[in-house]
Amino acid sequence: MPKRRRLNLTDKQRKQLENLRDHHRRPDVREKSAALLKIDKGQSPHLVAKEGLLKQRDPDTVYNWLNLYQANGIEGLIKNQQGGNRRNLRDKKKRNNSKTDYVWGPTETGTIKIPPTIQQFDRVAGLYGQSVIPSIG
Repeated sequence: MPKRRRLNLTDKQRKQLENLRDHHRRPDVREKSAALLKIDKGQSPHLVAKEGLLKQRDPDTVYNWLNLYQANGIEGLIKNQQGGNRRNLRDKKKRNNSKTDYVWGPTETGTIKIPPTIQQFDRVAGLYGQSVIPSIG
């Protein structure tokens, strides 16, 4: 039978994890800290993954968190962020792109690209002396 993975924290480490669990700005760090504290109290990582967190996790995920913490300490939990805000990644790419976001009229391929919002469309149409947003009043 496989040996159960355990975590034996010192008082200082426990206090650090409790502080992260209660006050860190990133939810993933709070969740990882909570999982490690439960493992320290004697629960198996498998049980923590299946029943001990707000959202059920794959047991391998919790074992990976345990491996990261045992290898790198708190830095291992904080620096290894998975996923992220996709909107920030998209906006960063957009800012770095030197081409315009939209084209009015035919392009080299013969297609017309439409601006993503009506305000941008109106701005482009205004270049040609037209407006697509009706005036109120």
